Amino acid sequence: MPVDTPASVAPANAPGATESGEAAPATSARDAHDLASEHPVALCAHMGIATPYGALGLSLDVVPVSWLGLEAGVGTNFDSAEFAFMPRLRVAPGKQKTTHFTFGVGASYLRRYYGHEQNGLAGFMRVFENMAEGSIQLTLWRPAYFANFELGGEFRRGHVVARSYIGFAHLINQDAYTCTAGDFACTPTAAVNLVYLGGSLGYAF
Repeated sequence: MPVDTPASVAPANAPGATESGEAAPATSARDAHDLASEHPVALCAHMGIATPYGALGLSLDVVPVSWLGLEAGVGTNFDSAEFAFMPRLRVAPGKQKTTHFTFGVGASYLRRYYGHEQNGLAGFMRVFENMAEGSIQLTLWRPAYFANFELGGEFRRGHVVARSYIGFAHLINQDAYTCTAGDFACTPTAAVNLVYLGGSLGYAF
């Protein structure tokens, strides 16, 4: 009479076996693999407030090694064109590689930069400038050079690249300004240090 043979069970000390003897689920190969190594070049569209690429911009992003991103692009703040180069350090939390924390340091250049009483993320307060009697002088730099420092997060899935970031920008040539015409004196110190916020969405190839 045939005897039923029990299904084979992986030894408890076998690689990948759990305490119950069952094989442990394998880590997703996609999550454990940095997609930037397959698609290291990406074209990204940026949107934000006072970012190194202005309010709207385009950049070319290259990841030569998994821990480093090199990004250069152009944009506009609707007063002038802006050009920026923003290298960043990429750090993946844990074993997964689809998401990275980013730490960036770079520089940006504007052909013309107008400083208001409120700038960067505080720019929404400019509505009160228009409510004041008389006109306020603006501070004008032509050109303007900024040093930028930012923290962010990067996500990749397939050919899609998404990034969000918040940063601090410091005007390097802060003494090279003039003031526009107006009833109230310009305040250049208000436009030297900015906090910016932005995000990008791109296609990697």
